[in-house]
Amino acid sequence: MDQQYPTVAKIPVLDTGKFEQWQFRIQQYLQHEHYALWEVIEFRDSYVVPKKKIDVKARTTLLLSLPDEHQLRFSKYKTARELWAAILKTFGGNEATKKMKKNLLKQQY
Repeated sequence: MDQQYPTVAKIPVLDTGKFEQWQFRIQQYLQHEHYALWEVIEFRDSYVVPKKKIDVKARTTLLLSLPDEHQLRFSKYKTARELWAAILKTFGGNEATKKMKKNLLKQQY
């Protein structure tokens, strides 16, 4: 008789130096937990399922994935979509910002 063991995945915690890797992993984690968790972030207003419950779960997961020192600062965002946008803006940056960060790191070493 086969026994089924639940798969428990840890929430990927953001390492600010590896943002792109975290971004990929958190998207996969949210989709793994429930496909609607990522849908509510990506499509916000056009997504039709019980939005409030899904949004709360997605927002909570995103907050818990942040390092302790950033959680309170980001807790002011009321929806998962707003929180995701703030995380992208803070840690993702545009191409010029990414280039500048790389150059600063190179200069340090």
